[in-house]
Amino acid sequence: FKLSFFAILKMKTIAIIGGGFCGAECARILDQKAPEDWKIMLFDAKEHFEFTPSVHKLITDLRYEKKIKVPYSKFLKRVKAITEKVTTVTKERILTEKAEYKFDYLVLSSGSNTPNPMFENTYLLKTSEDAKLLHSKILTAKSVVIIGSGLTGIEIAGELCTKTDKKILLIHGIM
Repeated sequence: FKLSFFAILKMKTIAIIGGGFCGAECARILDQKAPEDWKIMLFDAKEHFEFTPSVHKLITDLRYEKKIKVPYSKFLKRVKAITEKVTTVTKERILTEKAEYKFDYLVLSSGSNTPNPMFENTYLLKTSEDAKLLHSKILTAKSVVIIGSGLTGIEIAGELCTKTDKKILLIHGIM
């Protein structure tokens, strides 16, 4: 006799805060495998999952956005996606600006937050909204300085080199 993981747990309501890679995958697995009587809630600011490793492609082609955004409703059938801002989390409840939600188990996968740049004409690239802003700025720019030659910096440089005639300066610090 083999007990399932779900049979061992006595909880009935699971709340997931954050709909990025971790939260969306957790919601997808629970959507498919959790008992039917369980309630599963996914809290995220957006109504869609965004494949952020490809956000840099939007800088030169805004049409690419539909390829990297998937509404939660497309791949989550039982999970309720809640797009209200979470204001407070206690041991048993999540408070949003509009309502209160009780849970038995909580998954925190809210990711990280990057501070806004402190310099004029400096931009971050984390979301499709960031990429749309960069797209409009790059259209009128003669040159672009990319600070950081990690994965994102190199991808941006490659995108700009192959699809624009902008002068590009890539800056990499030595540690």
